Amino acid sequence: MDCEFLNHGNVPLDNNATESALRNFCMHKHTWRLIDTINGEKASALVYSIVETAKANGLNPFRYLEFLLTEMMEHEEDTDCCFIDDLLLWSDSIPDICKMKNKKEH
Repeated sequence: MDCEFLNHGNVPLDNNATESALRNFCMHKHTWRLIDTINGEKASALVYSIVETAKANGLNPFRYLEFLLTEMMEHEEDTDCCFIDDLLLWSDSIPDICKMKNKKEH
């Protein structure tokens, strides 16, 4: 029996959060048949990862992707990639429109 959660307080007692994150992925698996190339699979996995990480960090995935792609286009010609830190999900530079409002705020 694995009792790792007893040794480390940051390990959750259950895997409900993981199961919830994967549920959406599994529900839409029938649409994944349309992805028929390795590059398509890689692109889908990348977008899925960004979307789920945005949700986990309290961001609206659509708004964050819109912000991310717009900003990346602005830096398309840059040779210095220092702007990337400002695009990370936990950056203070993320606009408020990307942040999800708590249900209590409504």
